[in-house]
Amino acid sequence: MARRKRIIVTPAKGPANFVKAAVEIVGGPSAVAELCGVARQSVHVWINEGRVERLIDGLRLSRASGIPIERLAGEDPSVPPSVNRRPYRRRSQNEQNPRVGKREEGS
Repeated sequence: MARRKRIIVTPAKGPANFVKAAVEIVGGPSAVAELCGVARQSVHVWINEGRVERLIDGLRLSRASGIPIERLAGEDPSVPPSVNRRPYRRRSQNEQNPRVGKREEGS
């Protein structure tokens, strides 16, 4: 008979990291990476940020672990939406104008 993995619970020092708990329930970063079709490094980024960025990955992790998707989104509903947003990234000149640096066909 297979032995069950014991999860040791320690007192939280900050807000609960439900992504970390979900990853442990599913079987670790390797199992989650295979489940979602991403690299293990991506799973570690999710754990460090405390949220899953892509909806489909959050849904898969939620279904596999039993933790509600709202908990994996990582946003605090009591904080106004403007505070929860990630900082805006300015686009470079080449990204703003896709025609820059491209040759015209037929010349």
